Amino acid sequence: MKYGNYSAVLIEWNQAENWLAWFVDVERAIFRSADGKLRSLVGVSLAQSKVIAFLAHGQSMTLVELANQLGCDTGALSRLVSRLAAGGVVAKTRHAQDNRSWSIALTEHGLTMAEEAAAILKELDAQLLGERNDDGPRFVTLLNRVLSNSSVSKTVFGSEHCEISP
Repeated sequence: MKYGNYSAVLIEWNQAENWLAWFVDVERAIFRSADGKLRSLVGVSLAQSKVIAFLAHGQSMTLVELANQLGCDTGALSRLVSRLAAGGVVAKTRHAQDNRSWSIALTEHGLTMAEEAAAILKELDAQLLGERNDDGPRFVTLLNRVLSNSSVSKTVFGSEHCEISP
């Protein structure tokens, strides 16, 4: 027995569900590719490389500042930063104005890793997008639209960190 427009709604739901499932599959494939390459060639995970990339753009940051920039929880980030510190990638020093906080900065080794990771991710972009053929700018525009329409991008990352550049 059909209830009004139930069949049409079900078809629309299945199409939306399939699109979202496909998008998640693509995200997982990209994550696995990037994570695998970074682990094998640089010795860091994709999550660790994000921390390294943020720290490579400026001066030291506190754990709370870094967590806010990355949109993650301080507990998980603390464990990740401790692993990076143990590997000599970052240095933790007492914050100048607040002795309860730590300032986190990249070491020379960390700066080298940041450069290596950026080069690997750039190569992966070219591999996955086919050297950014004619579809590249349109693809970037569509991704930026998805990010700007996402409530997560507005609340967690802030607009300055959501824009993807070609």
